[in-house]
Amino acid sequence: MPGYFIAFEGIDGSGKSTVAELIAWRLRREGYDVLVTHEPTREKFGRHIYEILSSKDSAVTPFELQRLYVLDRKEHVETVICPALMQGRIVIGDRYWFSTLAYGMLSGPAENLIQLHEEIFQGDFLKPDMTFIFDISADTALERLKNISKGKDYFEQVDKLSSIRKNYLALCHTANMDCVVVDAAVALDSIVATILQQLLPRLPGRK
Repeated sequence: MPGYFIAFEGIDGSGKSTVAELIAWRLRREGYDVLVTHEPTREKFGRHIYEILSSKDSAVTPFELQRLYVLDRKEHVETVICPALMQGRIVIGDRYWFSTLAYGMLSGPAENLIQLHEEIFQGDFLKPDMTFIFDISADTALERLKNISKGKDYFEQVDKLSSIRKNYLALCHTANMDCVVVDAAVALDSIVATILQQLLPRLPGRK
């Protein structure tokens, strides 16, 4: 495809959503046509995911939830990402398949989740041209989120996010794809500069 697909991945509170908008703004100034997307979406499967996540009494299993994420992703790829790439646009995805793997690995092996993608996409899965992992400690991420007190739940969240962080790093180091780990604990302008330094030489001509 003539465009370029970039995925921003990382634990909650890593700052990837903010940086995605800043990178998009900088690239537009350079003359690129940029689209920023988010997962889960607000379409049919995405809305179902949000309903499950907001319900304390959901009977959906972790694997069933991950299946919904992948179904949402397939619809997103077919209706939004691929059409934009075919138009030669730069697409920045705020979360993509590494999120399903990193979070899903808390309840099962990555191989099952990879197979789930293959089953749903029927061998036609779109991998990003480049992936950035926003690496940050669980403590720092939770301080940024400021939505949980330092009781039992806080330490359970630290353990959970620490495990997800390790999963992201393992995926980046073992994946056969262009993947860069970014220190997400430093100042925003430093993060943006680091990403642009890695990204600009790889981008196609200005659109």
